[in-house]
Amino acid sequence: PWSSASPEATGSSSASDFGAEEFAAALRDVALPETISEAQLDRLQADVLECVKGLYADRLVPTVGEIRQRMKRCGWQASEIRGLLPACARAPDVYELLPPRVGQPARVMLKNPPSWFEGWVDVDGEDEYPSEVWAALETVLAEPGFDLRGGLHSATAELQQQEVPPSLRGLSLGELRHVLALAIGPSKGLLAFDPLNGGRLVPLVASKKSAAPAPQPLPKSMKWAPAPESLAARNSSAAVPQTAPAPEAVPPPAPEAAPPAQRAFA
Repeated sequence: PWSSASPEATGSSSASDFGAEEFAAALRDVALPETISEAQLDRLQADVLECVKGLYADRLVPTVGEIRQRMKRCGWQASEIRGLLPACARAPDVYELLPPRVGQPARVMLKNPPSWFEGWVDVDGEDEYPSEVWAALETVLAEPGFDLRGGLHSATAELQQQEVPPSLRGLSLGELRHVLALAIGPSKGLLAFDPLNGGRLVPLVASKKSAAPAPQPLPKSMKWAPAPESLAARNSSAAVPQTAPAPEAVPPPAPEAAPPAQRAFA
């Protein structure tokens, strides 16, 4: 049976021999998970549609994996997300389901894309971003204490939620993910995967603000110099040998007064 959790949904079997119509027809015959009632099917399909539209806005191809991650953030359990593709197959007027190919998972495309859709970001494309984007990214990565959590996808989503310069803020999520992917390459060298911390991305840009400034020489007016009088005193004291002072003369003690004469008594 076809489901979003099966190997066929990730392009690892003969499912690539299916066309879009055969793929959708096979999925319509798959029973929904027992945890999803017919009443819950409408809510599931509504949330899937919002996730797919969000990926169009982010210019990210709506693969099963991308939709699954967003469904988890919407509060759906893994057992319920198994009904993702069968639920989409039950709305043939909304979705075109593309079967998995070698190296590509199944995709959930809108039959009528939004008028504002600007196309998918070519994640394997060359660097066509202006220099302002790279200067802004280097500034952000050099901020003291700046940290990214997780791999490329998690780091991109986290960076989009932070206060960044306008040149980065104006990028879609797909473009920002492409920028970070290019930053890992040897031509930029701004990011790298850290195998000792679960393969998360770490900045390679040295923090300019955290580095201690080099000591600057004092101006001549502030340099210390001995006062002239102290220098003269030091020279004179070095030329004249020092002698011990003579002891002070102590005056002799005063003589005691004679006792008064005693009166004679007759």
